[in-house]
Amino acid sequence: MPDILTEEEAVRHFAAATLGLLKTFRAVDNSRLVAEIRRIAKEAHDSEVASFQNQQASKPMLLNARQAAKSLSISERTLHSMTAPRGPIPAVKIGTRVCYAVADLERAIETLKVKPSQTPRAED
Repeated sequence: MPDILTEEEAVRHFAAATLGLLKTFRAVDNSRLVAEIRRIAKEAHDSEVASFQNQQASKPMLLNARQAAKSLSISERTLHSMTAPRGPIPAVKIGTRVCYAVADLERAIETLKVKPSQTPRAED
């Protein structure tokens, strides 16, 4: 998950980056310039937060068996046989429906990865 600066950190970061400009434009009313910098930094921060929230909202938390099998490129029957307690993939039961958490599927993929062999294969 990407780190998101707080509004205060964004303002400080932006203000530090423009310190040279403040020194160059001493004739400009610094309070107005600082207020403008704060406004721009807040706008950028709010935009970043909104973008992050939209990304999170667009991802479903649970998939049904068909969606989960499709995302793993396996059949529903194979998914069923790999579902806990028979296999490594945990499931969530809601009423009569069996669903799969996206995070659980991602973890299952990591645990099922084949590790490279430490010993070289014998050549024919």
